[in-house]
Amino acid sequence: MGFLIAIVLVGMVFGCQQVYKQVTSYLPLDTHVTLNGLSLDPQTQTVSLNITVENSAVVSSYKIVCTTQNMALSVPTDLASWSLASWVTPSAITAIAVGPLSDNTDYYIQVAAYDKSGNLGYYSNPLKIRYKALLPFVEKYGSRGTSAGQFSDPSAIATDANGLVWIADLSNDRVVRFNPSDFSGSFTVFGADVFHEPQGIAVDSEGLVWVTAKNNEDESRIFRFNPGDFTDTITSFSTGNLIEFGDIATGLGGWMWVSLGNKIARFKPSDFSGSFESFGEFGSNVGQFIVAAGIYVDKNGLIWVSDWIEGRVTRFDPSDFSGTVTAFPLPHVSSITFDSAGYLWGVDRYAWRVFRWDPTTSRDSLVYLGKDGTQNGEFRYPVGLAIAGTDLFVLDSGNHRVQKFDLTPGASGPVINATAP
Repeated sequence: MGFLIAIVLVGMVFGCQQVYKQVTSYLPLDTHVTLNGLSLDPQTQTVSLNITVENSAVVSSYKIVCTTQNMALSVPTDLASWSLASWVTPSAITAIAVGPLSDNTDYYIQVAAYDKSGNLGYYSNPLKIRYKALLPFVEKYGSRGTSAGQFSDPSAIATDANGLVWIADLSNDRVVRFNPSDFSGSFTVFGADVFHEPQGIAVDSEGLVWVTAKNNEDESRIFRFNPGDFTDTITSFSTGNLIEFGDIATGLGGWMWVSLGNKIARFKPSDFSGSFESFGEFGSNVGQFIVAAGIYVDKNGLIWVSDWIEGRVTRFDPSDFSGTVTAFPLPHVSSITFDSAGYLWGVDRYAWRVFRWDPTTSRDSLVYLGKDGTQNGEFRYPVGLAIAGTDLFVLDSGNHRVQKFDLTPGASGPVINATAP
């Protein structure tokens, strides 16, 4: 399926006397099936139902039906041909799965009962659901290669104020920019003879592009350039030692943030050496990092750092690091960002999936999206993500591409609406 969904539990209990409609006289009306609740499976796009059967001595079988046809309006003659259905025996049943479901479609979940001769005795009034994907797939960009419109092991992604997408194209030793509305026509390469194995990328409020990469002498540096005049504006910064820079992010007050192994650091471009200041050290305790991978600076100036080996995200106020540092256990996340609704989005590089988390709640609020694969909505070693408006771009490095998803449905609330018409 070309979209991703969330786990949502909808618990509904229906009164048996009013729920079932008689079709023939083969079964007594006091034979009941109670639908206790339903839930969605995030990987298979199926609905699981919890069912209780009463007075089932004369009932041979039940069929759980989930289709776009309402049996209350038109009784089908042959339920066996319906693909989204499951046979069950007359007893207490849990987790009967029907699906997969299509996005933004009305379905009717009903129960049909049969006697020992195979006659349809009654069926339930429908539970109507409208299935709605949390993160619908929109488009994909790129393939493996060295030509225009291609990537090779891309390592980082960013967006600018104009909605343009920037990629650190690691194995092609270059930086790429494109407009999602005109991928092939806008695909532009920067620094093919300057950058070696670029690792991180960011665009500041002035439109200047920042890249962490090695130079031609294999020294890790921080580069900055104006995309309107690359040759005359390219400049670089270095600490003069063997530190290898990773992710880079823009901060408040003119600060730039960069990851460097088991630390992160900030600096002001106007006084790089004089303002350069690092935070953290190697270790597993709060305030320490094994590998500081992704950096995000929120609107309040708080710094969020992902540690993909330790499996957590650390947050702190740079004005009081030791007094404010807090760690949140999350998946093996290598890149993070926030949407306008306040959700943290991350990529789980070990499980090859994307996740969403509400920082005001516990880890239990995590929603996992996607799985290993090459189809739309599937990932192979995702390493980065970025947001522009209501578009979420995921850098699917192992598949050498970028995938775009629509954030709009997920921002509006539940992904499934259930009613009993």
